Amino acid sequence: MKINFLINSLQGGGTEKVCCQIASDLADRGRKVNVYVLDDNGAFYHISKNVNVIYLGKATTSRSFGKIYRLIKNIKDEGGRLLVFNHELALVSLLVKRLFRLNVRIVSRINNTFSATIKYKSLKYRMVLYPLMKVFYRYIDGFIFQSQGIKEDMINNYGVKQNFKVINNPVHKVVLTEYKNSPKNDYILFVGRLVEQKNVDDTIKAFKEFSRQVSGYKLKIVGDGPEKERLMNLCKQLGVGDSVEFLGYQRDTLPLFYNAAVTVLSSYNEGFPNVLLESLAVGTPIVSYDCPSGPRDIIEKDNGILVEHLNIRDLATGISQATSKEWDSEKLANTLNKYSIEHITKEYYDFIK
Repeated sequence: MKINFLINSLQGGGTEKVCCQIASDLADRGRKVNVYVLDDNGAFYHISKNVNVIYLGKATTSRSFGKIYRLIKNIKDEGGRLLVFNHELALVSLLVKRLFRLNVRIVSRINNTFSATIKYKSLKYRMVLYPLMKVFYRYIDGFIFQSQGIKEDMINNYGVKQNFKVINNPVHKVVLTEYKNSPKNDYILFVGRLVEQKNVDDTIKAFKEFSRQVSGYKLKIVGDGPEKERLMNLCKQLGVGDSVEFLGYQRDTLPLFYNAAVTVLSSYNEGFPNVLLESLAVGTPIVSYDCPSGPRDIIEKDNGILVEHLNIRDLATGISQATSKEWDSEKLANTLNKYSIEHITKEYYDFIK
């Protein structure tokens, strides 16, 4: 049986990274895996040479109907399994299947809490796409949700009642072992796209509050995005410009994670934040808002501190507590055993087949 993945891009991002990890592990275990990519910009992350990557050529999701029709028509006689890593592409795939009565099993991987993200979307999204999702999304053959919070959102707000499974993101075994017991440096770390949803403002403001009580720490911000210039100006306005470093997008973030004193997440909403897993995997504790959804699934008393959502003072206090506590790096990493790539890949395969 061939397993077919469909994704809009393999450029940098959490969804793209998970796609490459799952496809590579399946293919390296002898499964036949095709990854169909809507653009032709190549892969940012490593993907196994055993994976057959097919670039469909540049097209926006709204103009992908013809490409997806040809794709689904080609795979319907090969076992007909299509795992879609983008909710818009999943909707187009469902439409193609229904209109042309093609016998293909479509599984949609949902990586965010739609009800929480809708306010950041364009008017077209709010007026067209989300109503369509409310009507039609329930007819997709199967769903993989990143977290319990996403599952509850899809059941309560989008009519999904059956054929779903919660499967968290994986952490590769090399990450779990290579960087243990490394010395920590005096900096706080934020990793993520610099977009409104990530609410980097609160990390900066909490860092300022923390710095009033504890001196000698810096804040390192890893990532790029449309908010970068505004955030740099915010640092200057708050008087912490000399203590905050903007490092841009980094291909290898592991050294930054394992040398950090603590990793911070202050998002308005998430799906299942990879940055928290990657931080824990190298023995660095995490402090996060209790946002919808994901952090509550990950954080335990032995690996980090969960604070009230959008409470900057609590976030600053959490950072202070995390930097003053003696953490057991081995115990931090061991909380991630259930996220091993082997375990997560098996869950994917068992659900898709």
